[in-house]
Amino acid sequence: MRKGLFAKYSGKIYRANIQKDSLIKLISEDANDEDLGFKMKIYPDYYKNKESLPKLYIKEVSKHKINELFEVETKVKYKGYIFNVSSEKGGNYYIGTTDAALAKALNFDRTDKYYYEKWVAEEDVEVFEEIKEIAL
Repeated sequence: MRKGLFAKYSGKIYRANIQKDSLIKLISEDANDEDLGFKMKIYPDYYKNKESLPKLYIKEVSKHKINELFEVETKVKYKGYIFNVSSEKGGNYYIGTTDAALAKALNFDRTDKYYYEKWVAEEDVEVFEEIKEIAL
């Protein structure tokens, strides 16, 4: 499940963060990207369980070297309605809405003052991504 900012660089898609001074930080989990100038992230000593954290490879590039920059949000269609996806686990999706009447009709649990969520099975939903291009 993809969610967040992504960039296309050298023909590959990376998670991304916009930095100051027109830089984009690219984030990879592929050690082979060291060949493209990515550096392995070094976690500070005060981090607990550093050995269990993912091995990440980071590279900062100027915006003009990025082919595409886009934001991705995974959504589901459930019982004819579109819902946000908070997480996915074992083929089930945790979906949510701010529509109280809809949430009540579909037996969602209230998890916040104005938000309702529910676990649903993969076979009960149609999963899709909303992709919004960001101008460079």
